[in-house]
Amino acid sequence: MFDKEMYDWCCELQKHIQDRYPQDNRLCHLIACTQLTKEVSEVLDCIPWKFERGMEPEPRERLLEELADVFNFYMRLLWVHDVTPEEFRHAWIKKSEVVERRLGCPGLITTVLKHQEQG
Repeated sequence: MFDKEMYDWCCELQKHIQDRYPQDNRLCHLIACTQLTKEVSEVLDCIPWKFERGMEPEPRERLLEELADVFNFYMRLLWVHDVTPEEFRHAWIKKSEVVERRLGCPGLITTVLKHQEQG
């Protein structure tokens, strides 16, 4: 779903636009979180979550556009904090193991990762 080419492109984009953001990392963090929150809200608007209203879902293209916006601002947040792919992968695996234990399916992430390495 996410590959090195996308990561590299996102990094280049962030380098290109960094002068449009304040130099203060705390302020950049707040801006990125605000933008991300707004875009997640727009994803929510694509789905008829108020069942009593009988709303129609938005076209899939709009959902994909909003998900892409979420992804871009999410990447901005990682950029602001200098998070490397390796660092994030490690944190994601660690958190996934916690979630698996909570859900009663420990070892799933390990199995999936081993399968990927073999394939």
